[in-house]
Amino acid sequence: MSTTVCEECGCECTACSVHADKSSLNLHLHKEIEVLKYRVGLQNNHIHCMETRIMTGSHDTGEASYLRDELESFQAKYNRLMDSHRKIQKVNQSLEEKLLKLVDQCETEKVMLHKEVTTLSSKLMDVKVALCTVEEENVT
Repeated sequence: MSTTVCEECGCECTACSVHADKSSLNLHLHKEIEVLKYRVGLQNNHIHCMETRIMTGSHDTGEASYLRDELESFQAKYNRLMDSHRKIQKVNQSLEEKLLKLVDQCETEKVMLHKEVTTLSSKLMDVKVALCTVEEENVT
């Protein structure tokens, strides 16, 4: 069996020359070979373009520029959020300190008022006792 070049697809296979009468069976294979050759050509062109870009140093594509801009945007947002967070932390700390001072003042005032109520209750009891004794003396 000799290999000959197929007129339809350009392949060198014995199947094309031996089965010339069954070309409808091989037609699908020939079409697939053509599609694959076309795709290989496209990939080669793409590889060549990438090599050219890398060699010339212009591999900074629009996508990289877009991603760089996005990164800068997100970094700026992050920095603003961090600044806001720090400010809010300071405000919260200041409010917490004021609240603790206010609670201490209220506790101190509560203790003082409790003492005053106790003192006044004691004086009231003394006055009631004195009043009762005065009323008993007046009655007798």
